[in-house]
Amino acid sequence: MTKRDLVAELPRKSKRFHDLRRNAPDEIGNLKVEVLQCIGLPKMDRVGLSDPYCFVVCGSNSFVTDVISDNSNPCWLPPARRACIMPIHNAYSQVYVGVFDYDGENTSDDFIGRVVVDIPQLPSGRTLSVTLPLRQHSR
Repeated sequence: MTKRDLVAELPRKSKRFHDLRRNAPDEIGNLKVEVLQCIGLPKMDRVGLSDPYCFVVCGSNSFVTDVISDNSNPCWLPPARRACIMPIHNAYSQVYVGVFDYDGENTSDDFIGRVVVDIPQLPSGRTLSVTLPLRQHSR
């Protein structure tokens, strides 16, 4: 895939959103999340680059993207597992997106960084495309 093809394909809407809603009476809304790419991830493996994936958490719900092998600038194209619908139970909820380096079965994956998004800061009913810097620490 050429860079031009990638630029055209990346922003296309995901073909499938993994719906985590349960239609519980305490759900006050929902948030659609699509992970598109990471830029400039550090090399985490002894051989090769990182094998990144994202772990998205909101309240008690979580979603994991596909692993993109050997890549410091991974892109999750629309066919990939990259999109979910998170139920919102609290008006002051936050969405956490952690980026990890996959190290294989039965091993502890390496933490690369995370982003925290305050849902009250998001405009209701709108689609946003944002680029956020990763933090390497827990605060």
